[in-house]
Amino acid sequence: MLIARLCIIVLIFCVGLLARVTQASCLDDSPQRVVMQSEVAPKSFQGVQEIALYADRAEPHLIVVAAFDQACKQIVSHSFDKLYNSAAFLFVDLPAIGPSVVVEAQSFHCGSGAGLQPVLFAMRSGRLAEIAAPMLEHSNMDGYAFERVAPTQLAIVVWTAIWDQGESHYSPHKYEVSAYFWSGNEFQKATSQTTTNKYSWDGAAKSPQISPLSDSALALPASLSKPLPQSWDRRFQLRQTGLDPDCDRPD
Repeated sequence: MLIARLCIIVLIFCVGLLARVTQASCLDDSPQRVVMQSEVAPKSFQGVQEIALYADRAEPHLIVVAAFDQACKQIVSHSFDKLYNSAAFLFVDLPAIGPSVVVEAQSFHCGSGAGLQPVLFAMRSGRLAEIAAPMLEHSNMDGYAFERVAPTQLAIVVWTAIWDQGESHYSPHKYEVSAYFWSGNEFQKATSQTTTNKYSWDGAAKSPQISPLSDSALALPASLSKPLPQSWDRRFQLRQTGLDPDCDRPD
């Protein structure tokens, strides 16, 4: 009976130890403040142990996304430089680019709207690297989508609200719709057009038929479907970082 009890105790201890090892994060013993639960990267991200979002204790409103290898050595990082109070990342496999992670952080501007700043990391020559895509930065009225235009070709379509005189933040707006094609090293603008009609900021969320991308005036390349998937902001289901916005802090 005693031996059986000892075996049970040892088994419970081993299970608990395994759970702790499984849940261990490269930031567990770090002076940084982890604001989101670290996530283990898929197996397609060779050499990447985990990707995490954290805040520097000295600059609590500076959010950083970082990737770590099996030795918890930082491989690559990106700092979001404003009052970011929610964020998330999404693992995807993009044509022509391959295994990638899209990170999106949302800033609270203490007003009627909010800005969103995505960053794209991808495996390049066997290493994780940031892919420059500055056209993705947008407000909560705008959006973007990745679209396969051929088996090995990728495009990003971005829609951005145009403010006419007297329009408020949540008024219907005309939109500029731009398409960028992946050249192998960067995204290059292929076309930019303006809608004829005005659209509500949440039109794409309600129905694809009332999104800016459904405008009859748009003549996007035939390889791009229309309308495209709604902004990834909603698919991300951004999670709160727990940081309180400081409305007195200058941008």
